[in-house]
Amino acid sequence: MTYSSLPLTAEQIRARGSREIIPEGEIRDVEKKLQITLRRPAEKPVTYSDLKGIAKNTVYYPRTTTFSMKCLVEKIPVPNINRVLGLSSTFENVINKKPVLTYFNANNEEIEYPYHYIKNIGATIGLTTLGDINASYDLVIKDVTNTKWYNWDTKKFENGYSSKRHVVDLKFEQVTIPPQSSETKYHIFFNQKDSGLTNYSPDVPSEENPWVIYQLMNATTTFTFGDGDSRFTPETTLSKTYSPGAFINVNSTGEKKIDFTITVLPKVKSIKLKKEELASLKIRSGLFYPASSGMDKTSVFDTDLTVSVNSSFSVGTLTGTVTLHKSAIRDFDFIINPSNFFTIT
Repeated sequence: MTYSSLPLTAEQIRARGSREIIPEGEIRDVEKKLQITLRRPAEKPVTYSDLKGIAKNTVYYPRTTTFSMKCLVEKIPVPNINRVLGLSSTFENVINKKPVLTYFNANNEEIEYPYHYIKNIGATIGLTTLGDINASYDLVIKDVTNTKWYNWDTKKFENGYSSKRHVVDLKFEQVTIPPQSSETKYHIFFNQKDSGLTNYSPDVPSEENPWVIYQLMNATTTFTFGDGDSRFTPETTLSKTYSPGAFINVNSTGEKKIDFTITVLPKVKSIKLKKEELASLKIRSGLFYPASSGMDKTSVFDTDLTVSVNSSFSVGTLTGTVTLHKSAIRDFDFIINPSNFFTIT
C-alpha cells in the first residue's frame, strides 16, 4: 500500500480483499501521513476494509463529555435606581426624629417636651440626602410656628412655599436656623406628593411624620410666695434665668449658690411666725411646690434658708441661699405657701 493510494477506495479494497490484514508498517505509514492514530486492538487486527472512507484531509472532532448537573436558576438582579433611603444630619442632638413626650399643664394645654432642641441664638446644621446617585428628591424645611418655608438660595425663612429639588449626590446642604425672640418649631420632611419615579424609603421623614427642631428661649426660674391664701400678699420674688435645660451645678457642693430673699405682706393686721422655733430652723426645698404639673422642672440640690418677721410685724421674709442643679427647658415657678411659716394676728 503506497501513500498515493490512501485512503483506499471501495474498488481498491475489493481488489485487495476487504478482510486482508494490513501489515503493521503500512498502518504506521497511514497514521504518519494522515496524522491519526488507528485503534488496533490485539484481538482484532486492522483490515483493508477498516480503512474505507478515511478522508485525505483530516477532520478533527472534539471529544464529547456527557455529564449531569443540578443548579438553581435565578432572575438576573435589576440595579437599584431612584431610591431615596434616608437623611443624615451633622448635629444629631438638635433634631427630634421621633414623636416627643407630652404633658398637660394647669390650663389643660398639651405641652411638648423635647429631648433635643436649639437655643434662641439659632444654629447651623448640615443635611445629606442618602440613596441611589442621581435619584430625585424634594426636601422641605418649614417654620410651622410662623408659617414660613426655608429658601435654599437665600438661606432664609420666607413667606410662600419653597423646597430643595435636587438629586442624590451625597453632599451635605448647610441650613441656617436664625435667632428668634420666641419659641419656634420647625419641620423637616421630603415632599412625596409628586414623587414621580422616586421611591422613598418608609424610614425617611415625611410631611405626616417629620423631623422636628425646637428652638427654645432662655428659661427663667422664679421663687415666690403663693397668693392662694387670701390673708397674704406676695411682695418680692426671686428670678434666675439660664439656657434651657442648663446644668447649673453638678453636685450639691457647687459654687453657684443663689443669694435668696423673698417677702410676703399681711393683707390686714400684723404678720407673725407661726411658731417661734421656726426662726432657728433650716427650711428645706421640700416646701417648694411647682406652680404647674408636668415633666419640665428646675431641680434643687440644697437650700440654706431661714424665716423671720420684721420688728413692725409688717413683712415676712424667707432668706438664705439656694443651690440649683438643672434648669427647666421653659419658664418655671416655685411656689412657697406663706401659711407654712406665718400667721395673721
